[in-house]
Amino acid sequence: MSGRARPGNSTRYAFLGLFLVALAAFIAYTLFSSVVPRDQGGSLAAAPDVSFPTLDGDFRLSEQRGKVVALHFSFPG
Repeated sequence: MSGRARPGNSTRYAFLGLFLVALAAFIAYTLFSSVVPRDQGGSLAAAPDVSFPTLDGDFRLSEQRGKVVALHFSFPG
C-alpha cells in the first residue's frame, strides 16, 4: 500500500460531512424554534415596549417599528 486513499473514499467523506452539517442544522432548529416567542397565529410575537435614556432624550422601541434596530449594552466600569 502506498498510503493513498482509494478514489471512493473522498465521496464517502463528502456525504458524511454533508450529513453531519444537515443533522446539526436540524438539531439547532429543533432546539431554538421553541424558544422564540410566538403569538396565537404562529407568527413572531412583538418585542415588549421599552425605553432607555439617551443623550438626545428617551429612546422608545415602539417608535422604531419597521426599522432595523441593534441594541448594544456595555458597562463603562
